[in-house]
Amino acid sequence: MWAVIDGKIVEASLGQYINPLTSLLLIGSGMVTALPLLLFTKSAKKVSLSMLGILQYISPTLSLLAGVILYHESLTKAHVIAFNFIWLALIIYTFSSIAKWENKKHIKNKIEA
Repeated sequence: MWAVIDGKIVEASLGQYINPLTSLLLIGSGMVTALPLLLFTKSAKKVSLSMLGILQYISPTLSLLAGVILYHESLTKAHVIAFNFIWLALIIYTFSSIAKWENKKHIKNKIEA
């Protein structure tokens, strides 16, 4: 409507030729997006939820490292403290999960003996 009011009917009609191409690009990007998600869903069924949760921290860690190392973004003291707290919490969670698993295993072995 704006193009007609502004006297740009020819430009608007030429712009409409892009629509089918854009739709094809969007369909292609949908498939490109869907495939990794489908593969992730399939593989996630084979991993425990706790391990899957820990693996979710790899991507932001790699992004942080890329930002600092490759793109020379500044890493403030607050960033370092936050990063350390995040990974400290993950380490504590991991060791507590391992201890809990070992305890269950030990109890199961006592029951079977």
